[in-house]
Amino acid sequence: MKHRIKYSMILLACLLLVGNKNLAYAKGIEESLFSETKKEKGSITIQALEEESRKRLEGVQFTVIKIGTLQDGSYELLPEYASTEINLNELKNAEEMEVAAEKLEKAWKEQGQEEKGKTLDANGKMTENNLDVGVYLLSAKETEQSDLVSPTLVSVPVFQDGKMNYDITVEPKHMKRPPEKVAPQTGLMPIETMLLFAGGVLLCTAMLIGVNRRKSDEKK
Repeated sequence: MKHRIKYSMILLACLLLVGNKNLAYAKGIEESLFSETKKEKGSITIQALEEESRKRLEGVQFTVIKIGTLQDGSYELLPEYASTEINLNELKNAEEMEVAAEKLEKAWKEQGQEEKGKTLDANGKMTENNLDVGVYLLSAKETEQSDLVSPTLVSVPVFQDGKMNYDITVEPKHMKRPPEKVAPQTGLMPIETMLLFAGGVLLCTAMLIGVNRRKSDEKK
């Protein structure tokens, strides 16, 4: 497989590693670093670094799903995800990566093979070991109180500190839930109707008081 690694593979691997923060990070990386990927196992660790993040991710179940392999110098989707028509080697930026992850997560859920994931421990960490070389989808099942967590794509291995790293650490991307919209209550009068009704009641009351006073005066 030497000298057959495509530039697109190098770009994707680096995008997956650095969270799409800097596409230029891929430039200048020699293909030889990818040309002889070892057939060894790797791991993916999900780590919430800050205590506040750990609280907001409490109870969330994370699942690591293999969605792609490394074949002849490029990434290939597994057959069960071919319907998404995603080319992992052509993803160019953060937006495309996020869209691809969402499509792949939807395809995985539609297969009806969802399995129970793992929650973060007291240190905000969970690890999946013994992973083959390839591309993985990180999917989260949130609770009603937790943050919303975005699906993420991760490759094993990735280029880091001048070498191929098979043990990857990822901080999950999450955001607070938007405030729930309160559905309008049915069976209640609109405020304009209520004001008109109240005005009518006051007017009738005033008229009755006036009539009673006239009757009282006439008796006198």
